[in-house]
Amino acid sequence: MEAQANEFEPIDSVDQAVEKTEDDRWQGLLASTITGPENLAEYLLPPGGDASPEGVEADLTIRQWMADAGLPAGIGSHIAEVADEWAVRTEGWTDDQHELERRTTMINLERLWGERTGSMIDMARDAVARLDRLHDGQVSAFLDETQLGNCPQLIAQLAMLEERRQLAGN
Repeated sequence: MEAQANEFEPIDSVDQAVEKTEDDRWQGLLASTITGPENLAEYLLPPGGDASPEGVEADLTIRQWMADAGLPAGIGSHIAEVADEWAVRTEGWTDDQHELERRTTMINLERLWGERTGSMIDMARDAVARLDRLHDGQVSAFLDETQLGNCPQLIAQLAMLEERRQLAGN
């Protein structure tokens, strides 16, 4: 049996060891949170979907969008649940009701992010723009049509995902 080469880099100080360990953990965290599942079926969408060929195609399209966004199965499934609840809650709303909800969303996001609100919203928009490039603008059209673009949970998840992706250099 051949001797294995040393896979470790020499470390000269405790500070360097701590820094390397923190950097390795940080990179591991970033890498582990920005990949989608190996199989689209790992996304658990709310029950009661349309079983028609169009409904099945829409289901697969949404799953593909989540995978292309790099959403892990748990986060994608949660977003699908939130989106379903949002659609039920806002069905039949007037334009005025949607505008009021948009303003409420902004207030809630400002509470969450404070001074970073503008840059975090830009990150969410960057995530959608990246998906739009892959899917001929269908994602933003869907978000506009369904008003999901005003859903604070979706905005926050997309912004945080994009922030992680940028920090990881992807």
